[in-house]
Amino acid sequence: LSENIHLDLDVNRIRIEVVTGKGSFSALRELNYSPKLGSYYALIIAVEDYDDPAIQSLDEPVADAQKLSQILVNRYGFKSQNVTFLKNPAKAEIFDALQKKRTALTKDDNLLIFFAGHGHWDAEMNTGYWLPKDARQSNIANWISNNDLTSYINVIKTKHTLLVADACFSGGIFKT
Repeated sequence: LSENIHLDLDVNRIRIEVVTGKGSFSALRELNYSPKLGSYYALIIAVEDYDDPAIQSLDEPVADAQKLSQILVNRYGFKSQNVTFLKNPAKAEIFDALQKKRTALTKDDNLLIFFAGHGHWDAEMNTGYWLPKDARQSNIANWISNNDLTSYINVIKTKHTLLVADACFSGGIFKT
């Protein structure tokens, strides 16, 4: 006979009763349930100052990202050493941070990726982009495509990965 039971984290008191033709037996047992829970990590990316004067600077990304970092640590139990904050990073810095997450995180860990900055949708190429600090309006070489982002995110072996993007056309990631 098997039975599914709900277990709470930590100590559970379970009464087991066995009934046979010769009578019944009852026992109270304590079961400590503590499944392996991974750690919580965040990669917070905020770009508001661009090298190219043709790309307008933004006012709020860094402040918004700093608030999010504080909330994750103070209210949601993220350890401060597990929150990576990139302020006005270049393309290479973003990919370097993603690569570090790829090699450091495990299948039990959880990752939140947040991007605040300019985005761009290229209808002809049917793809969206994030614009890092070293983006040039006239050349997409330093833009980060949604295809590249999803490729990197897919190889980071986590239990859960949440991507939040505060950028124009960032929803295009679901089209590609």
